[in-house]
Amino acid sequence: MIRFGSTPSLIRVLEQPGFHAISLQSLIVRAVRPILSFSLLCRSARAVKNWVSLIYKGLKHQGRSPLSLPLMDNPSRPAKPAMKIMPKVDRHGQAAILSETDYARIRKALTLGWHKAFFDIARYTGERWGAICQLKVADVYDWRGQPHENITFRAATRKADPNGRRSTRQVPTHPALADLLRVYDIDRARGDRPLFPAAQNPRRPVQFSTVDKMLRTAIDRAGLDGRGISTHSTRRSFVTRLYENGADISTIQRLTGHKDLKSLCLYIEHDPDRAKAAIAML
Repeated sequence: MIRFGSTPSLIRVLEQPGFHAISLQSLIVRAVRPILSFSLLCRSARAVKNWVSLIYKGLKHQGRSPLSLPLMDNPSRPAKPAMKIMPKVDRHGQAAILSETDYARIRKALTLGWHKAFFDIARYTGERWGAICQLKVADVYDWRGQPHENITFRAATRKADPNGRRSTRQVPTHPALADLLRVYDIDRARGDRPLFPAAQNPRRPVQFSTVDKMLRTAIDRAGLDGRGISTHSTRRSFVTRLYENGADISTIQRLTGHKDLKSLCLYIEHDPDRAKAAIAML
């Protein structure tokens, strides 16, 4: 049996008569095999560690604990209730129209000042919530800290038309909205900052998922869940109210920024009484 206690012993083995290259190859393989096995074991351990880390981070991002996994029975910890979905109930995929009473109940259920300001802008401008999230202070306030005559929604923040083009939209500031914006607590000196900053990073705008959850919670508190109300309800209500109050389609199209008239007409809620009144005029 060959022992490798020192280098001279290995040299003596190699100098023995009849020692062939194949014996040297076998010797190297036997010496390297434990090292390779240990290396593979370390790589496997690192892979398992990475998988466990990814699973833990995923659960933490969802607000869950590893103890909430179904593989572990933990009766002392109650299951986290699933987030309620706001279905567009029997509305053929369209969001519900909000009445003045609905607006008042939802706004009352909103707890924070910036929640109310966000909801007010959505109500009086009819803009999509994703673009409202991207508003900057300078889009709403002038250098004196007063609301602009028009609120500007920059093209880069708005949804593209069917041709892939985006356009800037300006909406006249409603007097009631101007009064509400004057009392909104925000640092108006930094025009380049988001109007609704994220809680974790004030230099970044709030995420859509945050305001969507905000609305879901307020609807639940107001007792309006199951009505088909969603973030798109404010935009549909804006278009429908303009139409009901006598605004012509061309004016509404310029206010909303719709390029396709067919898409705009889908926003208008059908009123049977209005149809009867139109027939009566014949």
